[in-house]
Amino acid sequence: FFFSSRRRHTRLQGDWSSDVCSSDLRDEVTWQKLADVAVGVPTAAGGEFLASFLSGSAAQPARAAEFLTHSARHLSMDRLASLYETALSWKDRLDEGQQVAALRGIQQGLQSRQIKLPSALSDWSVDLAKRLLSEGNDDRLRVAADLARDFRVTSLAPRLAELVADSKRSIPVRQQSLDALNVLDASRAGEVLETVIARGTEPLPLRQRAAELLGGQATPEARAALVRLLPEVPDPVGVAIARALTTGKEGARQLLEAVAAGKGSSRLIQDIIVGERIKGHNEPALNESFSGLLADLPSEDEIGRAHV
Repeated sequence: FFFSSRRRHTRLQGDWSSDVCSSDLRDEVTWQKLADVAVGVPTAAGGEFLASFLSGSAAQPARAAEFLTHSARHLSMDRLASLYETALSWKDRLDEGQQVAALRGIQQGLQSRQIKLPSALSDWSVDLAKRLLSEGNDDRLRVAADLARDFRVTSLAPRLAELVADSKRSIPVRQQSLDALNVLDASRAGEVLETVIARGTEPLPLRQRAAELLGGQATPEARAALVRLLPEVPDPVGVAIARALTTGKEGARQLLEAVAAGKGSSRLIQDIIVGERIKGHNEPALNESFSGLLADLPSEDEIGRAHV
């Protein structure tokens, strides 16, 4: 029983999966070909077949995540509990990368149906993230940080803060740890972000990312911290702070006030992105202040003559 034409696959009607599953098909290759067909059939029947297929001996770890994703997206509601049990039965047969893919796939499939991930699978994601974060190379740590962020593993916030502070780690590991920490614990992240921005020994990309994240919190405390740090940082970080502040009207106002008071370099408002964001708020008072500050800046010719 095998459909060789994709055009014919789309015509499959009814509970064909149960017919297939009840058939006496002992050839694993045939079962695998049927699974290739089912993954292209976006119906409950297709999900049912793949859920059954994953319970058999023909399924291979390399395709488990793909088939679990399809079943989570299309399987009928009353069969989801069984799918969760099937997924857990694969836990010890998948390597760490395959486990991450399986969990992500199930989560995405359920999210498309506005269904919450069950506690048993959430526990699996917590255990996996903890294991990946406990030790290992940068690749494992980056995967773990993203996993902790996406599955809201709040208990790992302290470990993520440690990774951010570890100057021996690569910039990507520290950036992704910052991203995850900011999602999991904004209060703790605020303190860490301020420290990273202020510390002159930190790599510029990390300080710039920290400014972006702190600005993204969009709280009075975050804006106040960015304005306070503005006079202390080099221009590349200052531009990142200016861009972060100008994502909102209040932040844009505070930036312009800081520049007018000499607490920030006037070059910051010459940044194209900063200028476009200020004008994009369509606030007359902001535009007037912005135009006035720009008018007070020396022209390029004046700067050139001063250098001569």
